[in-house]
Amino acid sequence: MLSGLDHIDLVSEDPEKMAEFFVSLGFTRLGDIPSGGVKVLFPGQGDRPYLDLRPHKDGAGNVLKSLGLHHVALRCDDVEALAARAGELKLDLTRAPYAGHTGRMIVTMTLPEGSFMQLADYKPGWAWYFFGGKVDRAK
Repeated sequence: MLSGLDHIDLVSEDPEKMAEFFVSLGFTRLGDIPSGGVKVLFPGQGDRPYLDLRPHKDGAGNVLKSLGLHHVALRCDDVEALAARAGELKLDLTRAPYAGHTGRMIVTMTLPEGSFMQLADYKPGWAWYFFGGKVDRAK
């Protein structure tokens, strides 16, 4: 049911500066995240994962998320089925399955030691829409 890495959510003091750094390493800037931050696509060929670079604080200086790794998301073929097995897998649902800003179904779980993991619906070669444009992760 799991098929690989979908995305990594990193929290930074300056997501723009962090995005520039990753672009200098060969990542592709995809655009701004509606809730704040920047999305960049891993370098290479084929259907690649991406990074969500999110802000540590809001404009008023309030902490939104702790710095560093917020969560890793894995690709799966059926978010709903894995969410239904959360108790059996000893995972707590932090957030029930929902449609994320890319239009895909996502579920957020808390791992046994307290960190977060997401599962995201995935279809090979799938192009999704966000920020007003189509993104084909395979190109």
